[in-house]
Amino acid sequence: MYIAYKPVFSFQLAVKAIAVSFFDNLGKGLTIKGLAKESGISEKQLHIWKRHLLTEGPKLFDRRRPGRKKEEVSRGRSKETAILIYETINRLLSKDREGQRRPSDADFKADILRERKRLKEEFSLSFQDFSRLIGIPESTLGLWQKKEREEGKEGLKPKSRAPKKNARKLPEEIIQAIQRYGQKSQRNGEVRNLSLFSRSFRRRYQRLLSAHRHLDISARVIGRYLKEAGLYRRKKEEKAKPKRGGFRYYFPFAQGLIDTTFFFFGGVWVKIITVLDAFSRKVIAQTAFRRESSQNVIRCLKRALYKGRQLLSLLSDHGKVYKTERVKKFLEKSGVLKLLSTPYYPQGKAPIERYFRTLKETLVERNPIFLALLGAWVKLKTMAALLFLNLILVGQREIYNRAPMAALNGSSPEARVRETPDTRVEKATRFLLQEQAKEDQTKKELVRALVKEFQIPGRKGKAVRYLTLFQKKTLKESAEALRKKLAVSDLPSTGRFYYLAKVAQNIEEREKEAARKNAEKVLLQSQAQRKREERLRSEKEAAKMEEEREEQEPESMLKYAVEWYLCFEGNPFREYLCKDKIAGAVQRLFSDCSLSSASLVLERITKWVERKESLEVIGKEASRLRIPVPFFSDSEKERVIKIIQETYRKVKDQLPQVQNFKELWKHYSGIGMKSSFR
Repeated sequence: MYIAYKPVFSFQLAVKAIAVSFFDNLGKGLTIKGLAKESGISEKQLHIWKRHLLTEGPKLFDRRRPGRKKEEVSRGRSKETAILIYETINRLLSKDREGQRRPSDADFKADILRERKRLKEEFSLSFQDFSRLIGIPESTLGLWQKKEREEGKEGLKPKSRAPKKNARKLPEEIIQAIQRYGQKSQRNGEVRNLSLFSRSFRRRYQRLLSAHRHLDISARVIGRYLKEAGLYRRKKEEKAKPKRGGFRYYFPFAQGLIDTTFFFFGGVWVKIITVLDAFSRKVIAQTAFRRESSQNVIRCLKRALYKGRQLLSLLSDHGKVYKTERVKKFLEKSGVLKLLSTPYYPQGKAPIERYFRTLKETLVERNPIFLALLGAWVKLKTMAALLFLNLILVGQREIYNRAPMAALNGSSPEARVRETPDTRVEKATRFLLQEQAKEDQTKKELVRALVKEFQIPGRKGKAVRYLTLFQKKTLKESAEALRKKLAVSDLPSTGRFYYLAKVAQNIEEREKEAARKNAEKVLLQSQAQRKREERLRSEKEAAKMEEEREEQEPESMLKYAVEWYLCFEGNPFREYLCKDKIAGAVQRLFSDCSLSSASLVLERITKWVERKESLEVIGKEASRLRIPVPFFSDSEKERVIKIIQETYRKVKDQLPQVQNFKELWKHYSGIGMKSSFR
């Protein structure tokens, strides 16, 4: 609402305001503030009239009209203008229908506000008409516009309106009981499992909780008061660690599972120890015992590793019998890796836990006599098959030993055994085999031989154990260096040991240094490779984002390409990149238009290029790169307009008469389209 003041009234007040500042005796105590109060207008309005009178003269008051000054626009709209408005609205709605944008998306809101502003400036589309066409209430559009003006694009993002309330504090008696019970439970460290602690606390202090009507107190509330007393601290880094025991998807016998279950059979509680392959879920071995001990566990493992079957790793829980030193040494000797599942996480051994359930169901449902007979038949069948096969092997052996062979010049193995060798051949063969045995001897045998050769004292003492720490290759090289020493016979036995050990240590340190440098080289190469991959990935992501932006905002990308084209005036680089970008942006922009509206879009783009006098889009980027501002000559503008017009002529024949006419008619037929644009 506004008040229309007559020009004469405004002129007289402006004259008085000027006179007040020039003449002191105009009125007793008369000021501009008092004059405004006496006339019933604001002091700001009076200062505006005074400034207008001083700058523009009295003619201004003859043409003053109330309200804002607007550009003159035609009251009616042509059909082409109405179709262009409809196509703009339909493009926004089609993106929403296709699921590309959501009404709660900040980019979608920003696109709607940008299009509303553009339609208002170019076609004087009112706020009410735009709201009716887009299908969004005026209040919602006004709220979005206010948030964008105050906070920018961040204000358009959805925000939660959920109330943030603090939990009500428990009675002091319950808090003290929680902390007191937490101190008692802290003998072996902090409270580790909050759910078990909460369950135990509710059971122990049930009478106190029922008196205060807090029987259903949650573990989270109990944990909060334990944290205040420093009795519980949730380790977040442990939550991010992967669960141990989940490595059962490699290949057969890569990981075995071992566990013990209890079963009441024949009036006696027995313990069944089972070893199961995690990959195939095949039961490798299982045995029943009265007592679970390390000896019984080893007996079951021996059956699992029977006849050359080799397990790569073995997973068990944290039972005491599975963590004994005896079981650990047996697994190390067998070459099996020992793994432990996560505490309080039985899902890590899910296959064997499921097998125990099947086992108990089978033992209860099936007839035990039938199962015993089946087991006896399996055992007897194995023994009978082995006995029959051994008899077959004896007969086959006799036939093989007596049969003549072409590889033996027609003689049989039995006849070849009776031959007597030559003495020289026997000695030469013995010598070669002894040298081969020296090459193939183990490290322990080599250490014993060196101790015997150089007469080092303490063959079974510290010297032997120390030399065993070095590699076999290193010991051979150090022994060869000691043999080449001229005064080796003059050295005492301890000196020979020190010399041998020092040379071996130097060789190993040299090899470790070379291995360390090689590892650092590999690490640097991997880091460089990772940086290259990250750079390529970031470049691909940037290119993908630019392509998406070109698809969604072709007009802004066109302005971006035009300004870069003008900046690189005289540079042949722009003809290879900027020109193609301009043509591509123009082609995408016209792809959303119809034949009747494309000419209007072309006219709008052409006028924008002709009026260009500054860098609107890339101004900050050009100043940061210290690129000089172009001159914006008419010849350069004509060159850009020519590129746009050439692209328009190429795609003109492919444009439809009306873009998405059926969808436009279905969408706008029921919302008063004709009454909006008369």
